[in-house]
Amino acid sequence: MAFACGMEQMVTSPTRGDKVLDLFFTNRPSLISNTAVVSGISDHEIVSIESTLQPIRHKPKKRKIYLWKRADIDGMRREASVFSEEFLSRFTPDSNIETMWTAIKEKLLSLRESFVPSKMTSSRFHQPWVNTEVKRLSRQKNRAFKKLKTTRKSKDKDRYQSLKKKCNQACKDAYNSYLCNMFDPAQDSNNKRFWSYIKSKKADNIGIAPLQSQSGAIRSDSKSKAEILNSQFCSVFSKDKNIPFPAIK
Repeated sequence: MAFACGMEQMVTSPTRGDKVLDLFFTNRPSLISNTAVVSGISDHEIVSIESTLQPIRHKPKKRKIYLWKRADIDGMRREASVFSEEFLSRFTPDSNIETMWTAIKEKLLSLRESFVPSKMTSSRFHQPWVNTEVKRLSRQKNRAFKKLKTTRKSKDKDRYQSLKKKCNQACKDAYNSYLCNMFDPAQDSNNKRFWSYIKSKKADNIGIAPLQSQSGAIRSDSKSKAEILNSQFCSVFSKDKNIPFPAIK
């Protein structure tokens, strides 16, 4: 059995008895620096793979975020009231609808820029639950570590360990608070953050690739792939001889 996707099987030594049961497939064999089979704790040996593969992390793009909690709502209402009077005096029911909509749209965008503070997101990758307190303690911890490497003094070591402990605790508290706010039923019904969090916890987005059966046919449905894998695993087990068990006296 082999993958029909241009992949290569890297395990060549037996992993159970004289059979190669544990497999490792890759379409980039040049990235595998070493493959070894070592003794395990059961009847299966352990496959050890060393790879030079380095995951690529896409740099987040900067986005503009409006801070509506700090918006001047009263100022927006005053300006909107003045605009409503100007709008009614400027346009009539016979005016062009596109012109009226453009005037409303431009005024609303102008009000948002004038009365709603904004900020740009960072282009650095960080977890969504990392808050200002965690970032501050992390910077202090990094500075203390650099100083410790230079001085090697016991007081600098104690300060670094203390900041490290505080930073770890702050990370745990921020993470727990983030989850509690996400699952709080009192919050709004927008589940975007919840499903984004669930998606980030997925370990595999591909699944099992199409498999080739012993007859040479390529199977892609779940049932056929399960039968092919089951047949491969069953083929390495020895069959028990039909010997009756002795009677227990």
